[in-house]
Amino acid sequence: MLRVRQFEKFLSEINPHATPVRQALHNYIKNFHELDEPLSTELFNQFFDFCMDEPHWIRLRGPLSHEVQTLIKNFTSFYQTPFSTEAIKYPEHRQLIEIEQSSDFEDVVGKYAQNLCGAEDHLKIINDQNKRFLILLLKPDSTLQVHCVEKKFILRSGQLQPLIPHLVLQYNSKLELDENFVHRLEVSPQMICQFTIQDQKLSGTISRGYVFQKFQVFQGAALHEVPRLFWALKRIEQFFISRETDPFYTEITKQLEKISLAPQLTSAEAQQVVPVLLGQAEAALEQIYRDDKKLANLIQEVKKNANLKSSESCLKISPKREFDLTN
Repeated sequence: MLRVRQFEKFLSEINPHATPVRQALHNYIKNFHELDEPLSTELFNQFFDFCMDEPHWIRLRGPLSHEVQTLIKNFTSFYQTPFSTEAIKYPEHRQLIEIEQSSDFEDVVGKYAQNLCGAEDHLKIINDQNKRFLILLLKPDSTLQVHCVEKKFILRSGQLQPLIPHLVLQYNSKLELDENFVHRLEVSPQMICQFTIQDQKLSGTISRGYVFQKFQVFQGAALHEVPRLFWALKRIEQFFISRETDPFYTEITKQLEKISLAPQLTSAEAQQVVPVLLGQAEAALEQIYRDDKKLANLIQEVKKNANLKSSESCLKISPKREFDLTN
């Protein structure tokens, strides 16, 4: 049985940076797959799924298809091992559909979600500002699966499905990220993060662009140490984790309340703590907790309190009555 390691080695030995196609395929394998896993047609289909989300490869779908076909042919010839490619759907044979109308988008996602939903699953579909839909599947064992669906779709076996169906998060019954799952999430446009979690420490990679360049690697990191992933996760989790039990929301509102009620701010607080806290709070309001009145009011109170204390401090500064001009 051929393994990913053998194909990665083959690419490495023929200079993976010689062409953009080789570079993209090599980076994709390194960032998204384990070297010991069996080499499968699904690996190539997933690679093409991600490629077709990039304008560069949409324009060059023909050359992309032909070069990967040649690479696979040369690889199997080198190892003298058969590898069936019948199940691979190359980009030049794919029909890409980008849904523009919100009502159509919602209908298509609804039908796709029904196919994902088991007989005993509880389904909820969330429209995230008409940019994407989140499919929440609550399983009988109280675990939760979150599928992120963008507007690009493709025909698979006669059915309209998301171009990239691999952006999935898995939560346990305590609504904590599942330690036995490989999570994938688009953290910003053309940036995909794949990660695992163990003892609340994250390990993974963020790749970007049409050659899947390694943007960030993290190993045993706390969530707040990976800001792009932090904000992307929190934005999703707001839809199913109560703000009263959300540690980040609870902590940031607690700190804001403390500053807003403080009778006097020290210089360190005014110059260091408050600007950082306000920056985090305003980012949270804009990116996660949109239209949250409590958070918005606390931000305004802190700004008002900080400005007032700063003005009072300035008024208490009186000029020296005498000056020594000899030095």
